[in-house]
Amino acid sequence: MIALAITVLHLSVLLVGPMGGGPVRERYHRLVQLDSYWFLNIIERNYQSPVPPSPVKRYEVSNTAFFPGFPLLGAVFIHGFGLHPKTGLTLASQVATVGFWTYFLLLARRLGLSAGACAAVVALVVAHPAAFYLIAAFSESLFLFFVLGYLFWSARGGAAGFALTALHGFGMTFTRIAGAPVAFLPVLRAWLERARGRVGLAWLAPLRSAAAGRGAALAGVALLGMVSFFIYCHVRWGHWNFYMMTQEAGWGVRADYLALFKPAAYARWYPKWDYASTLGQFLVPATVACSFAVAAWEAAALRRGPTRWRERAPFYFVGWALFAIAVSGVFSVGLESMTRYHLCSHVLFVLGVAHAWAEIGPRRAGPRRVLLAAAAAVALLAAYIQMRFAAQFARGEWVA
Repeated sequence: MIALAITVLHLSVLLVGPMGGGPVRERYHRLVQLDSYWFLNIIERNYQSPVPPSPVKRYEVSNTAFFPGFPLLGAVFIHGFGLHPKTGLTLASQVATVGFWTYFLLLARRLGLSAGACAAVVALVVAHPAAFYLIAAFSESLFLFFVLGYLFWSARGGAAGFALTALHGFGMTFTRIAGAPVAFLPVLRAWLERARGRVGLAWLAPLRSAAAGRGAALAGVALLGMVSFFIYCHVRWGHWNFYMMTQEAGWGVRADYLALFKPAAYARWYPKWDYASTLGQFLVPATVACSFAVAAWEAAALRRGPTRWRERAPFYFVGWALFAIAVSGVFSVGLESMTRYHLCSHVLFVLGVAHAWAEIGPRRAGPRRVLLAAAAAVALLAAYIQMRFAAQFARGEWVA
């Protein structure tokens, strides 16, 4: 019920404010913009494209630039329940949002966060400048639902835990290619649980354990979501990488997996708040700098004595995997869309840092108040930016 309440409250704020005037139905349909029409076209026509894919970026010509997870869910709501296409696609996203918030709160409870801390981390996620994409007819909510579900169930043993982890993993890579590195989370968990106290090459020994084998099997099943789409592309067009070919032809997107090591990724150390593209460029150096600060904080705490860093390491791993793959993907187009892609990694970083704050945060009242006030100020600024971006989005402008 809390997850539903968060979703309804966020939707209500968007409908009352940035979605503009007019009847509620009209405002609701303004949540369908830009990429949403590509999803609707895939639902209506299935995947269509000439070979090679057209360099003209029009879904009537080449629409194989998106993974099938979200269009499939949208089709269930549109055709299964007989809903208007715009209503069905948007509702599909919001149902997935309720699922995402459910897993988010379950993970927060598993980490032992207090009620006040849970409220704070929810606020920090909702305030992100791109958080309105959780409510709009986009794939963010479904992807995050599967990612957090994969995180949640991968910590469970037994046949049921294996099946549910595998199901969420398959859905994750079936929805976005960015889920591929996250698939290896169970292997990391197996290593973390058994590497305690080992030194030197003995650190590698846990990777030969039965738990690591189980993790590798889960990773393999999770990757089948992505692989199945590649097989479809090969059978349909004769190219397993037809998705990447379409992205490059229409958007100029070419993955650069060394992007984080290139100075150009750190060219903007201040944003222009009115432009989502420059905010996305700023978020790269800002996220890297904050990650180094958190790593130093964790290391300093560990020198003072044992900590529970292994409990939050999976959140750091998934957050960094999503962040790195996003930077690699959009580096060739000037980090366009990085603000939207950053939302997914932000969710994981918030949970990990909140757990660290509860355990190893400053104990003196003064520093705690200063840091909390700074976090609140940043969240308020981010929420203000989100409302401006959402208003631009409602007018059909690209703000990612």
